[in-house]
Amino acid sequence: MGLQVGSFSLLEFPRSPDRLPVRTSGGVRGRYTGAIYLERETEVRQYRQGLAGINRVALNEAESRNLNG
Repeated sequence: MGLQVGSFSLLEFPRSPDRLPVRTSGGVRGRYTGAIYLERETEVRQYRQGLAGINRVALNEAESRNLNG
């Protein structure tokens, strides 16, 4: 899954009562375009789903340490 999705970051900001709410932003870094920040819910949802897929198959810390012996 990580190879399909590539490198990305999900940024979530807390809502502040004195400012407009800030939505989740997905950050994608490309070799040619630099950083691109996505804020549309449909775009961010794809990265949330990618992260959920990675989390489903990822080893926990103990399993990672024991992987190579």
